[in-house]
Amino acid sequence: MGLFSKSPEERKLKELTGGFLLNNRFKSILRREGIDLSVGYDIQETLKSEIKLGKLSVNDIEERLDFLISQFSTMNSQKEIENPVVVTSPKERTLKFLINQKHNVKTCSKCNEKLLKTDTYCYSCGYKFDSKESETPNNFGTELDDLEKLYNEKILHKDDNNLLFAYVVYLDYLNKNNASVPQNSIDSYNVNINNLERKAISDRYITRISDLDNLTVGELKEILKRNNLKVSGRKNELIERITLNKAAYNDKKLSKSAIEFINNNRHILFYNSHPELKPVIDVDKYADIFENQNKTNSNRIQETIIEFLNTQEYQTLTNYEITRYKSILFILSDLYEMNNDITRAIESNFKIFIVELNNFSESLKKAMPQECTLNGDVTDNLIYLLDSNSIDSATLKRLFGESYGQLEILDPVISLEESLIYFLKIFNGEDIEDIEKSIHMRFI
Repeated sequence: MGLFSKSPEERKLKELTGGFLLNNRFKSILRREGIDLSVGYDIQETLKSEIKLGKLSVNDIEERLDFLISQFSTMNSQKEIENPVVVTSPKERTLKFLINQKHNVKTCSKCNEKLLKTDTYCYSCGYKFDSKESETPNNFGTELDDLEKLYNEKILHKDDNNLLFAYVVYLDYLNKNNASVPQNSIDSYNVNINNLERKAISDRYITRISDLDNLTVGELKEILKRNNLKVSGRKNELIERITLNKAAYNDKKLSKSAIEFINNNRHILFYNSHPELKPVIDVDKYADIFENQNKTNSNRIQETIIEFLNTQEYQTLTNYEITRYKSILFILSDLYEMNNDITRAIESNFKIFIVELNNFSESLKKAMPQECTLNGDVTDNLIYLLDSNSIDSATLKRLFGESYGQLEILDPVISLEESLIYFLKIFNGEDIEDIEKSIHMRFI
């Protein structure tokens, strides 16, 4: 093992949950337990933090993972969460909130670092502000304008996309689970569950208790049957039996129009089930690219996302936005595999490998291979794709060369031939940490 090898605990966590992308086994467990995939990433990050703090040994990780899964499982919605996942501290969240409010921010006159207006010196370059610079005169007019703008946006429902996305997810959850929808399943859309329920009742998408008189005997018996209650008797007896039983009384039945509404918005469910899309395509942009597209056919949904990301891939590459570029490639690799486009999936992974090999710095706009870190998930996936699809060496060299050629705009310092040698060494069993160490030593 090399100097930069992962600990046994980190390797165990990766085996159980996957890496940058969750593995299929962990995803399957999350779906079975009714847990949103975004919560799965939070669980993974929590375990990583606990491992770094030395709280978990190798033998503890699986038990701790099972515990966190059980706490967030919607299959047992009455269970109180004893130890909720908290990835960031309240202080970190508060600072993040403040720094994102424009009227709280100033810029260092020496290095242009973004700071809070209350800061008396720049923590980046050490520049101290004089008393006049530190003063932050009240600009209530600007703040009031900003708040009025937010108010008008809410009143005019300009944020309807978040509401729409949360609404579809909410109704789909009810349709599949017939249970209370957990708030964390729609947290990313910043919409309250109670508002969705009121809207669904108003739209006549779900039945409320006051509407029981309008249901047929068959529909009433269906509610009783779902709640394991006696189904015989007259209509008024069935209604009384439902109202006296808490579970049945809270039973929510979706109308046919609600099912049709869900089916007409399958693209939203695809977006929600792939949390890796959200940092790259926000809700409004996603709604825009599907405005005139087929929103029900799964293949067409994937093709539409691929078309959009292909334009973004080139744009981020030319703008030297390395982090965003890699995120796009990760998603494209997944989508190509779903569409059985193995060649392009391999090329996407090769590009990630070459980018990480050179370790292109966004701030310095140059390669820094002496600090490179390779993603084991990428190399593992490449080995799987090449091996399982019997890609011969000539095709391998062609695909690698084409991938390298697209990245020449970034000015890589590791040559095409040397890059391929590094990959083939990993393919043939050399430890990835040893490869990293040899690159670090070569470019120091």
